[in-house]
Amino acid sequence: PGSTAPYTGGAGFRTLAGPDGRGLPTRDRASCCFFYTIRPEDTCVTCPRTCDADRVARLTADAVDY
Repeated sequence: PGSTAPYTGGAGFRTLAGPDGRGLPTRDRASCCFFYTIRPEDTCVTCPRTCDADRVARLTADAVDY
């Protein structure tokens, strides 16, 4: 919905540099879904609370642990 009230705005998209130099697409959200309040150890990759280093580590992980 963009910046239509009561929404905070659209997502921004950018590319992070991976450890091997390849680009890792990610997005920046302007708001949070608050999933971390249920499972603090498991924030979303695109959570505003997730730093770039954690995003790169999670985006380049070989296996996802569910």
